[in-house]
Amino acid sequence: MTQQDEFLALQKIDEIISIITDQDCRDRIIHWIISKYASENIKNAQETKESIIKSGHKKPKNKIESRTRHGKKGIKVTLSIDKSLNTRPKGKASLQEIVATKKPETDREKVVVCVYYLIKILDLTSVNQNHVYTCYKHINWRLPYNLPNVLRWVASQRGWLDTSNLQDIKITTHGENLVEHDLPKKEKVKK
Repeated sequence: MTQQDEFLALQKIDEIISIITDQDCRDRIIHWIISKYASENIKNAQETKESIIKSGHKKPKNKIESRTRHGKKGIKVTLSIDKSLNTRPKGKASLQEIVATKKPETDREKVVVCVYYLIKILDLTSVNQNHVYTCYKHINWRLPYNLPNVLRWVASQRGWLDTSNLQDIKITTHGENLVEHDLPKKEKVKK
């Protein structure tokens, strides 16, 4: 297995585990993964760690690591508003008009509509996560806990975006079709 394959496997595992918000459920899944796939060295290290925790000794904190809401180690991503982004350009539809027309309901649909607007309406050649964050702020949408993770999830699970580089997000044909043909969602007719 190459380093690239290993990185992709870790990225996929992270995407899947990050979706689960129930910490007990996460713990059960991780415990199962360790018991099924880990070598004896890892299993012994895990048992030692658990016995240290039970005995009341605390692990010394590493000053470099940061933690997410669920205690998972990670890098804090700081998003900021792009002050140069004009969401009400002259002669083009505003972001508010597109949102009112397309009526995205989920964060997954919202990020696709934002990227679509930035690329297809504003003609930006490079879209990044700060642009999407700026769109959320301009529309006054509630932010998802981890916007970059939502972007990656939409790319990996729906194929609506290409997030291989979060500093150069692309919309796929599937994403264009979602915005142009599937939104707003058609109301189901009750029988």
